[in-house]
Amino acid sequence: MNEMKGKLAQGAIWIFASRMVVNLLSLISTILLARLLTPEDFGLVAMATAVLAIVSAVTDLPISSVLVQRDHVEDVHYDNCFSIGLLRGIIITILFALIAYPVSVMFKDPRLIALMFVLGLTSFIPNLNNPKLAIFTRDLVFWQTLVMDASSKLIGLIIAAAIAIIYKSYWALVIGSLATQLVSLAISYVLIPYLPRLNFSKFKEFFHYSIWLSLGQALQQLNWKLDQFLIGVFLGKAPLGIYTFADNLSNLPTREATMPIGNTLFPAYSRLKNDKEKLKRAFLLSQKVLLAVALPIGFGFAAIAPLLIKLAVGTKWDQAIPMIQVMSIVFAYITINTPTQHLAMAMGETKELFYRDIVYFAIRVPFIIAGLLMGGLMGIVYGRCISSVIGSLVVMNIAKKTIDASLWEQMMGSLRYLVAATLMFLGVSWLGNNSVLMGFNDYIKITFQVLAGGIIYPLVSLILWLILGRPSGVENEIIKVTSKIFQK
Repeated sequence: MNEMKGKLAQGAIWIFASRMVVNLLSLISTILLARLLTPEDFGLVAMATAVLAIVSAVTDLPISSVLVQRDHVEDVHYDNCFSIGLLRGIIITILFALIAYPVSVMFKDPRLIALMFVLGLTSFIPNLNNPKLAIFTRDLVFWQTLVMDASSKLIGLIIAAAIAIIYKSYWALVIGSLATQLVSLAISYVLIPYLPRLNFSKFKEFFHYSIWLSLGQALQQLNWKLDQFLIGVFLGKAPLGIYTFADNLSNLPTREATMPIGNTLFPAYSRLKNDKEKLKRAFLLSQKVLLAVALPIGFGFAAIAPLLIKLAVGTKWDQAIPMIQVMSIVFAYITINTPTQHLAMAMGETKELFYRDIVYFAIRVPFIIAGLLMGGLMGIVYGRCISSVIGSLVVMNIAKKTIDASLWEQMMGSLRYLVAATLMFLGVSWLGNNSVLMGFNDYIKITFQVLAGGIIYPLVSLILWLILGRPSGVENEIIKVTSKIFQK
């Protein structure tokens, strides 16, 4: 267990370094393109990518997960993984080409035809990636993520920025993504030289494990992209562009900060799947660690958003500020669901994930539609966030069934982090709106806000931890690591 913790810690560090670089590049890309392009440009691309996400999810079989979950893997499994992925990529490309014209008619914009042809190619390329990259994940080795993610994202950013600066065109968003995929493909075969062969002999085995994940992902994408469809059809491209910008930016800090931890959970849980007591302890600890990281970032980002958006992209995106604030807070909270996905996959309970997605869809759709009818664009944001919080209870129930982790254990274990993050949000927001910083320029104001958040959250968390009798959590792990460092 200690050896695995060490590997997980090293893996998390590598992924953290990778995500820090990617996070920075993504933030630069978003800000730069938001300055050069218009909300209508973002909205146009969002229409096409929403369709692509659903088509990709419907045809997706997350077959690489089989390579991690299985105890023994041979070359024939890697060949099957590549072959099934190649077949899927061809199907998506053809299907996307066929629906390009009907989609352009539905959204009343002929530019979508060419846009969807290129996006179809973008979705085809990842299916050619080297299947043997799964070896790294199986062995809890993650340094390659820094090489692949940082290199591909940097090239994509450079190309997207060049097109945006020269042509001021929405094509910058699409061509940049295409370049990112091509670089990632090339690097995957440099890291592990391998020549895959066409082989479908294990198709049934891959299909049996992946079908429920595939159906669930299709339902998830339909669920998550429904709001974009409704906005595009009923409110237009500019509101959709603002909504997409707010969605991407509000999710970015929390997602990138927690991904290093989240990416290590599936292989870790797979190793512990035969010892439910250890698995339960690992699961509950991972929930606490994820929320201890996600909540201050999400709540803090919401607190500094009014000033940050003004400084970063100007006043044309002001309408996105309240959306960013609400979604940042909710996205941070529902990070509690992340370990459950990996837990169910490790235990082979993929059907439970599909049932979860059905219930979640039934909860979310009425809230989204009611939000649109009652409050327009901001109503959709509130409807989406309320349904996400309710849906998190459905997700927690999977852990209850699988490893007997009660809802009370899951919720109360992270309550102190939620209290600390809330107090931090109130303090940082008060500082930004108070006359205390009057006379300072905006850059100094936001610096003071960040410093205040960096003091309030850990201080309140530590006090609550001591008051509650030092319960198990991220604090204990920090003390253990610190003690080992001093001993060495």
